[in-house]
Formats: sequence, structure tokens, C-alpha cells
Amino acid sequence: MSSIRRNATMAVGLIVLLLAGCGGSKEEEARSAIQKGDTFFQNKLYSDALSYYEGALEAMPLDPQLHMRIGMCRQNLGRPSDAI
Repeated sequence: MSSIRRNATMAVGLIVLLLAGCGGSKEEEARSAIQKGDTFFQNKLYSDALSYYEGALEAMPLDPQLHMRIGMCRQNLGRPSDAI
């Protein structure tokens, strides 16, 4: 393998590794969304909070606290039958 080709291959590999390291895990992104949702919930912006919580649900579908938060938002939005 020529020196130029080897260097190009190494550069591409390095870029791939760096880009992979930049992205957070799905769970980290979900936790960030939950924190934002909590802020909206505390400010009684239940619809906005619900959007963040539902976005986190994909990464954390079995989290009971997340389901509780979603239910509380729906309850506060006057949708108690959706809260269950």
C-alpha cells in the first residue's frame, strides 16, 4: 500500500472515530430530553413537557418514572383517560 493511500485510509478512520465519539447515546439524549421536560413541567407548560417526555420514550420505553411523567402531563392537560 502506498504511503499516500495508507495516510488517506488512516485519516478516514480517524474521522469516523471522532464522529462516532461526538454523538451521545440514545439513553443520554433521552435523559437530556427528560430534564428539559421537567423544566417545562415545573413551569406548567405541560404540552411542551409531554413532547420531550414522549421523545425520550423511544430510548427508554420501560422506564416507569418516564411513564409517570407522561401520565401527569396528560392529566394536567385534561386528558385523564390518556393518562392511564
